Amino acid sequence: MQRNRFLIAFAWIPGAALAAVAVAQAQTQASTVTRSSGPTRTAMDEVRPFYSWVEDATLADGLRMEPVMTWGDFGHGNEFTLGLQAGGEVVTGLEVGGDLHFISLDPDVGDGETGVSDLGLYGRYSVYDQEFRIFLGGGLDLPIGSEKVGASTFDFKIFGAGRYTLQNDMVIFTNIGIESLEIPSAPANTDSRENGLLLGGGVLWPATTELGIIGELDIRANNYAIFGGGVDYTLLGGGHLRAGIGLGLDDRAPDLQLNLSFATLLGGSGR
Repeated sequence: MQRNRFLIAFAWIPGAALAAVAVAQAQTQASTVTRSSGPTRTAMDEVRPFYSWVEDATLADGLRMEPVMTWGDFGHGNEFTLGLQAGGEVVTGLEVGGDLHFISLDPDVGDGETGVSDLGLYGRYSVYDQEFRIFLGGGLDLPIGSEKVGASTFDFKIFGAGRYTLQNDMVIFTNIGIESLEIPSAPANTDSRENGLLLGGGVLWPATTELGIIGELDIRANNYAIFGGGVDYTLLGGGHLRAGIGLGLDDRAPDLQLNLSFATLLGGSGR
């Protein structure tokens, strides 16, 4: 059943992309944001996917702050997180940032647990910046979190990410990389590390000047795959109100996940 769901979702991505292209070609082009150098930027450069927020090919001129709230149903219980992810361009072409979350676990059987996640850090660098953009990057989790919520593990990854902007301002994005996870529940005297592939992609469609539609598929190491969609609405003050839903396709992903966040940029304009 899990395999069938995965294949159906994977097959949906190219079909949805083609459909979105056809619809977007009939729409008025989204407004653009110009820079003193480099290619013209569109409003979609400020829109990021939910699940590959780090493994993306875009930059924030200033400091992007994004409080995040998620709720997930894992079949055997629920997980609620409340946290902050942030990043900014520190030198030309290089963005660095991180994330930290409060986690609350509510299992169907037994007592619940609460604690802090590990501290996630990342960096990504622009190696090609035209209509098709390529970034290389990496990230790691510092094991400062609580073991009670499955944290206190040292994980790391390297990746490449790309974005291609069509003439109608729709964006096709993708990423590929390698992830290494420390497995906290591994038996004694066994290898507690799982290495696997990072693979993701999707579309960002400018339905209107203010409203972006997000569709994405995210696959990670240790049996994690999720298919998601959502909206990104630009407010008058420049902030982005974001809401989305994800459907788990493999064992470690939640069966259902709800995402809500608000992104704002301090000291610059997104690109």
